[in-house]
Amino acid sequence: FRAENRDGRETTSRLASLAGDIAFNASLGLLSRQDFVERDVKGSLTTLYTRERASLWGLAYRPTGRDDLNVLLKFAWKDAINPFGSGVLASDGEEERFIAAVEAIWTPIAPLELGARFATRSTRLERELTDVTTAETRSQTEFLGVRSRFYVTDWAAAEVEARGLVSGLAPGSVWDVAPSAVLHPFEALEIEIGYRFGELQDPDFAVRSGEGAFLTIGARLTEELIETAADFWRERMGN
Repeated sequence: FRAENRDGRETTSRLASLAGDIAFNASLGLLSRQDFVERDVKGSLTTLYTRERASLWGLAYRPTGRDDLNVLLKFAWKDAINPFGSGVLASDGEEERFIAAVEAIWTPIAPLELGARFATRSTRLERELTDVTTAETRSQTEFLGVRSRFYVTDWAAAEVEARGLVSGLAPGSVWDVAPSAVLHPFEALEIEIGYRFGELQDPDFAVRSGEGAFLTIGARLTEELIETAADFWRERMGN
């Protein structure tokens, strides 16, 4: 559990976050995270109030007696007022999103890792036009992403990621493909260098997006055996 209150000259913010998981056995686990954030941003004439509530639940499964396949069934609900440009339909108003997704990661042989994710999202936006008039907009979106990583050596791998999104919004369907090279100069450090083709951008499914070259650097401070399905998805569920 985490709570925070910040009182600044221009922005005042409050947040609370609660996360936890339970492993029913080695093959089945339940993970959850609840978030609440609100801000008051002072302008020259008025104060802008923003709020976001989010609830995330994941049911993790790994077949008994094997560790090469991990599956996650995920449900997410988000509700935001004036989402500061992070909304799907608009940058202001009250937007509600519900997402259902299934994700699988399979390691058929030691050097090869395959991943796939399918998700569907329902979005509703309500905007206040006048003091007595509101307008409501709805959208349905489907997402599919696949990824493969092959370790050529213990310290170098090649990865390809492809993603596609279909919705009722213009342009209707968008995609991207990102080949990359992954390097491990030493065990705790991961460097990924690649190029992304395509215009897919989305606040839920494509946070890392935009056509062009990219570089990411990550660190792994600890690495240990994964005993349960919940252990495997604990750090991956929010991605």
